[in-house]
Order: sequence, then C-alpha cells, then structure tokens
Amino acid sequence: MRGERGYTLVEMLVTLVIMSVVMTALTTLFVNASNAEQDMNNRFQAQLTGRLALDKMRREVHCASVATPPGQSSSVTLTLPAYCKTGSGSVTWCTRSVSTNRYALYRVIGATAAVASSGPITSRRARRRPRAAERSASSTTRLSRPRRWPC
Repeated sequence: MRGERGYTLVEMLVTLVIMSVVMTALTTLFVNASNAEQDMNNRFQAQLTGRLALDKMRREVHCASVATPPGQSSSVTLTLPAYCKTGSGSVTWCTRSVSTNRYALYRVIGATAAVASSGPITSRRARRRPRAAERSASSTTRLSRPRRWPC
C-alpha cells in the first residue's frame, strides 16, 4: 500500500517549475533561431537585388551611346539607343543616402520628374518581374501626381 501513495504537492510544484524553466529556454532558443534566419534571408535578398541592379546598370552603360558624367550630384544620365535590351531613351542612375552608411540605388526613366521611377533598386521588398509588355508600358506611364526625383 505504501508504494502506491503517488506524488506530494511539493514534488509536483518542483517538477512544474523545472519544466517551465526548460520550456522557456527552448522557446527562447527557437525564437532567436527564427529571427536569425529571417535576418539572413533579408540580407541575402538585399545582396541579390543589389547584384541584379548593378548588372543591369553595367549592361546599360555598355550599351549607352551618350553618358552624362556627374557634376555636383551622384547621378549618371545615359542615353540608350533603340537596340538596347533594357529599353531606349534617357535613363538616370543615382544614389541617395537612406541613413548613416546606407545608400539606395535608383533608376529613373525619362528626363522629366513626372515620369515613373522604378524606385529604390536595393530595397528589401520582393517584387514580381514585369512581362515585356508591362516593362515597355511602365517607361512612359505618367503618375497621377508629379514625383520628385529620388536624388
């Protein structure tokens, strides 16, 4: 009869406290691992986007017929002939300081401030790649309100 007494209240409370400490430690470990994975994915996406933007800029510089060097600003205007794969006309590449030691790379299509801009190329947002018809249409689309130059 004595072997079937069960557990006392103190033994159960000690067991619950130990289990809660172990579960808290495991939960903290999994949350930190998840945050580290998300940060790593964000960094990879930023590197990939930057690499693609610089590759596109390299192709446009090689294809350009006229390149206006930067004066006081941090921008380069390229005139692309009709046979370029990325489009034709005037394209401006520029940088702007986003925060301390962080810069965004912009590609502005056309020569006026009201023409659509492709936005920061190095942003971390995932974007769908437009089809060829959408790419050619987006270069001449006017915005509902004039947009300021990003740089």
